[in-house]
Amino acid sequence: MKLVKHGGARLVFQLTPREQQLFVEVLGLYPLIPADARKLTRHVGSLQLDESQQLLDDALAEGREATRKQLAKFLTDPERVHTTKSYTRLILGTAEVEFLLQVLNDVRVGSWMKLGSPDYDAEKALQVTEGNAVHFWAREMAGAFQSVLLAAMNVNQG
Repeated sequence: MKLVKHGGARLVFQLTPREQQLFVEVLGLYPLIPADARKLTRHVGSLQLDESQQLLDDALAEGREATRKQLAKFLTDPERVHTTKSYTRLILGTAEVEFLLQVLNDVRVGSWMKLGSPDYDAEKALQVTEGNAVHFWAREMAGAFQSVLLAAMNVNQG
């Protein structure tokens, strides 16, 4: 994935067919952060805490569903995604880049959580297995796509 044009509020990226496939596969993993990962921590009455937690869980579920729908719409929008036999062009505004960064971050952080949230030293000891390989892969790919998008945002602002 590379930035081929920037200016104003528009960024144009070009992906090879393989990069496009990987991009769609990574985005298709959304959401990976477990639904129960966000817990209220304020000490209030148990019943009030349970009710508040349920409201938070419901709001987060609605948000994830809205993001999934927005992502599906984005990936099929001919105004934003143009695919030929030899490449795919993504035409993104700042809002779309920020949206993709959030989705990719969920995949990256969610993959790290599924790997057991290892710190740096523990991660060196982790072995890639058939059961966790997808999370190693997704974390690295999401991070790579995030890097390209962030670098493009810096170029566009410079």
